[in-house]
Amino acid sequence: MRHLKEFRGMEGSVGQKVDVSVLDGLKVLTITAVSKGKGFQGPVKRWHFAGWFKSHGSKGLRRCGAIGCRLTPGRVFKNHKMAGHMGCHVTTVTGIRVIAVDVEKNLLVVKGSIPGGDNALLKIRA
Repeated sequence: MRHLKEFRGMEGSVGQKVDVSVLDGLKVLTITAVSKGKGFQGPVKRWHFAGWFKSHGSKGLRRCGAIGCRLTPGRVFKNHKMAGHMGCHVTTVTGIRVIAVDVEKNLLVVKGSIPGGDNALLKIRA
């Protein structure tokens, strides 16, 4: 057993294995996982900024520009979009359609993208 997680409100006994047969008959799912980590990223990739001019002697191509005024207020406001760590957040995707459930192979086939990388732990809810 690699991972152990308790879910309240489930029917069954202690030590019972849960497979994809409990999801048989469902049409739409909600999937939660930790998104892929991207490390420290600049404002262009992290917040989709346009960047500066590409010609006429411009040198700051991937900068974010001004971050505040000088004297008043004399500080940078909270939640200003700047460079920093990107990814590794708990992400929930709703409305994922179920294509097929294979109980023999313990396989669940869904349509669309889901958060997380390879071998990521998923929390699947109806």
